[in-house]
Amino acid sequence: STFTPVIVSSDGASYTFSYTAGALMTPVFPVTVTASGNGIAGTSPTMTVAFAPTSVLTSTNATLTLTLSNPNASPVIISIGGSVSMPPGLNLSGLIDGCSASASIVVSTVTTIDLGMAGAIPAMGSCTITVQAQSASAGSFPVTVLPGNLVTSAGNNTNTSTATLTVTLAVPVATVLLESPVGATGTATASASTGALVGLKLAIATPIGPGFTAGAFSITYPAGIVTAAIPAILNSCGGVITAVAGGNTVSGSGLALGGSNLCAVRVNVVSAATGAYLFSFPVGGLSTSNGGNATATNATLTVTVAPAPAVSLTPPTVNFGARTVNTTSGPTLVTLANIGAANLVISSITSSGDFGFTSTCPISTPPVVPTGTCAINITFTPLTVAALAGSISIASNAPGSPHSVTLSGTGSAVAVPGISLAPASASFGAQAINTTSGVQSIVVTNTGFATLTFSSIVVGAPFARVAPLPAIPPDCGTSLAPGSSCQIGVSFTPVAAGSFTGAITITDNAAGSPHTAALSGTGTATPVPTISTSGAVNFGDQVISAASSAQSLVINNSGAATLTISAITLTGTNAANFTLAGQSGCISIAAGGSCTLTVTFATTTTGAKTAQIDIISNAQNTPVTTVSLAGNGILAARSIVNLSATVVGYGNVIFGGATPNQTITLTNSGGQAMAIPSMLVTGDFVQVNNCGTSLAPLASCTISILFTPLGQGSRFGEFVLTTNAATSPDRIQLSGTGCRWFSQTQSRFFITNCGG
Repeated sequence: STFTPVIVSSDGASYTFSYTAGALMTPVFPVTVTASGNGIAGTSPTMTVAFAPTSVLTSTNATLTLTLSNPNASPVIISIGGSVSMPPGLNLSGLIDGCSASASIVVSTVTTIDLGMAGAIPAMGSCTITVQAQSASAGSFPVTVLPGNLVTSAGNNTNTSTATLTVTLAVPVATVLLESPVGATGTATASASTGALVGLKLAIATPIGPGFTAGAFSITYPAGIVTAAIPAILNSCGGVITAVAGGNTVSGSGLALGGSNLCAVRVNVVSAATGAYLFSFPVGGLSTSNGGNATATNATLTVTVAPAPAVSLTPPTVNFGARTVNTTSGPTLVTLANIGAANLVISSITSSGDFGFTSTCPISTPPVVPTGTCAINITFTPLTVAALAGSISIASNAPGSPHSVTLSGTGSAVAVPGISLAPASASFGAQAINTTSGVQSIVVTNTGFATLTFSSIVVGAPFARVAPLPAIPPDCGTSLAPGSSCQIGVSFTPVAAGSFTGAITITDNAAGSPHTAALSGTGTATPVPTISTSGAVNFGDQVISAASSAQSLVINNSGAATLTISAITLTGTNAANFTLAGQSGCISIAAGGSCTLTVTFATTTTGAKTAQIDIISNAQNTPVTTVSLAGNGILAARSIVNLSATVVGYGNVIFGGATPNQTITLTNSGGQAMAIPSMLVTGDFVQVNNCGTSLAPLASCTISILFTPLGQGSRFGEFVLTTNAATSPDRIQLSGTGCRWFSQTQSRFFITNCGG
């Protein structure tokens, strides 16, 4: 018998086979049986058995069966067996018996095959044993069959045959990816804004199989990209990863890349400038014990401008004009608006010069959202007879911080009152004889810097002085403080038909006294209707998702003719939260009569809700009558702290002398009484209040905070309010500057160390 060991491909061709380490190969080892001879009686057929294994054969237990035409001599059984040694490093992983279902073929060790004798080798034919093997390392592996290794019942092999398997190792693959936001699925392209974190990810893949013991890499970022201030490194590759905050490289060493491995390294990076940034990972950028990556990869990051807040101050400058020394002006409102695209965080608000302020702007938290606004109310208290300047400075996270309001004013030594009347005249139009018109008001304002004193206020008939509506500002008394206003209410009652004129005559201590406002009206014999209501309707706090009890609104006709109402409608921002009933009974109201509407309030959200009822009628001089509606949605009854300011500044104040004060209003906006265990101030400040230990729902009280500097320079303090509200303790930041008087040589005048 002779045989030649070969490795056969799936198409049956014989060749020397090469494959990648770790891959599963399936070399085919055929056992081929051929026969010659004519099968005629008296002749002997020749059988050639060829055996081509790739592993050790330890048994001699195979069978060749010949089926002859003579049934008495058939079948002829030829047994076959043998052993072949595999070279070290080539391990068996399985085999398939294609010779006979009855053959016993067992892998006894990683380098041994046991071929049983019971198998039937078909006569005049061949069969195949398929062996699967795997190599852990590169190299050449010869499979050798020596003479006598094949044993059959027809004789043993007499030749030597060798087949060679060549094994090579594969190289790893490294891919650069970007994650924006960090942790997102990596891509070859990403976009982010300036200053935003982006994950730079190196994904490493090694082919299936052993041969990779360790690896290292280094990536240099493009110009303009640096490691984030706090590196956040994701490393599933093991080893040591290095990334310096603010640097432009990341590297790793000692990566564990053995066997079958897929791992990743990520470090967060940022860019301070816009543009497109190309990250390139070249061939060989990853080094391993089996060589570097064979392909290069790129990733592109596009950086755009990050949204930022922006500060707008309206107005940016305030001139208080002349003001008597040691008197405080009324407040001037400056509105701070965030006109940017990101949240505005205010870190401080300070004043300089003889200017103070109160503010509703939040410090640190919460931020002022885009399009949000807050208020700064500024006052002027000159300490010197001179032109004075100062500013309000707002420090924030907006570009260009700090932003400021420029302030100016003049200290005046002489205080005089001033007066203005608005409007300068009032016309009552047509009014039925012997009926009284509605009330019109003339507002009187003291535009000077001294108290305005009224000697007399006279209204000529048929006009008469009555209580003004509304009551704010109040009815004029005998005097009026600087910057304050009051009202003079007037009505018209004609006693005959025709036109009437009159005047309000005010005798006072302002220049140009007496001062007058002209009045006019027409008496008519035609009776006219009039309209009045029971007033605004306020539901107060109302638990959300629950309807309020109904409240009544009375419409009165005190005129001499029928009042016809053409429409009663609900309007305003929150009209949907109010329900109106009873309109049908108010279409026509006889002279001297009235009707009643019912109003209810319900809301599903918290917060103040407002609307109004518009009544359109034929009432004289009042074709549209408006009634205000209000309610407040709450989760449940509670007390709510509402302070009129969160920051108070006093500007320059002489210590040891008179001190201006700032008044803060505390309002309980909730539906539960507010308990007030304590009010405290720290630093060079003193507080006086009329709040007591409890504040009823919707009630208000005032807190006067005085600045009494005990030293020179900037002084700081804090007002702390402790209540049973959820926000307790509530705080107001306090600040001011302590100043001293200094006498001038050979002069009776003094100056301060604050610049005046």
